[in-house]
Amino acid sequence: MIVAVDPGKSHYAWALLRLDGVLHACHKQRFEDLERARMGFRNHILCAVPIGKIKIQIAVESQQIDDRTCPGRDLIPLAQAAGAIASAWPGAEMITPAQWTGGKKKASRHEALKKTLTEDELALLPKTKGELKDVLDAVGLAKWYYRRMKALEVARGYLGS
Repeated sequence: MIVAVDPGKSHYAWALLRLDGVLHACHKQRFEDLERARMGFRNHILCAVPIGKIKIQIAVESQQIDDRTCPGRDLIPLAQAAGAIASAWPGAEMITPAQWTGGKKKASRHEALKKTLTEDELALLPKTKGELKDVLDAVGLAKWYYRRMKALEVARGYLGS
């Protein structure tokens, strides 16, 4: 399963994909401090994953500095939240926004993503605009990460490694 996380200064949004790349669960969660973010994330994922020995890949959006970056005063708390969440799961991979968004604007990314989701997946999304924006980023990151993992599987098979 793949879990992607979009961290904020006082919240994180996550999306969980099944092995076939279909959205299984998503949520936005507020936190009061970094330890609660770390443990809350771990508990959310453990509760959302079906019981059994299932490998879980975690992708956490990291921060980057560019011309569209939020104010510098926000980068440190965002980076701290991303680090706390990533530390909850050994092997979590940090992904920069530029890696998975390709520099596309958020609104157009979200509209394109919603067109690819099934009715069942759309039904899992939050209904409030504030929550939806963050959760869509997590879903978008998860879907990108899934496609990347699939491409790596194909390459390994092709290369015989």
